[in-house]
Amino acid sequence: MRQVFFAIFTLAAVLACQVQDSDELTASDLWLRPMPPGQSMTAAYGTIYNPGPGVVRITGFSSPAFERVELHETRMEQGIARMRRIHSLELQARDSVILEPGGKHLMMIGARQSFDHQPVEILVEIAGTGAVKLQALQGQ
Repeated sequence: MRQVFFAIFTLAAVLACQVQDSDELTASDLWLRPMPPGQSMTAAYGTIYNPGPGVVRITGFSSPAFERVELHETRMEQGIARMRRIHSLELQARDSVILEPGGKHLMMIGARQSFDHQPVEILVEIAGTGAVKLQALQGQ
């Protein structure tokens, strides 16, 4: 009986570690709009996914490649597209947020360098747990 208990306990511990490792936010198709010469601002698009079992509260974004990164949303108001900043975002368990032109997107402000199709690190700041590193490619 002890061996069965030990085997179940060991299996549960291994599975718990696997779930914990996969709880980190992930991104797919994360990309930066190319910046015309002389411009220092662009936008990032893609999908950010919460594979974990709980709600994740995103409190901000940053990047060593930009002075500021802000989450914005474009909305039509009386026939005019208006952009507003979103200061935090709750991502439910196993849910995602789609960043796309004309909707939610990341404003990448004050480029500190030229990227030339190199990956750009974006940090997603999460309440209570620190930050998750994601990478975006220039293009599309």
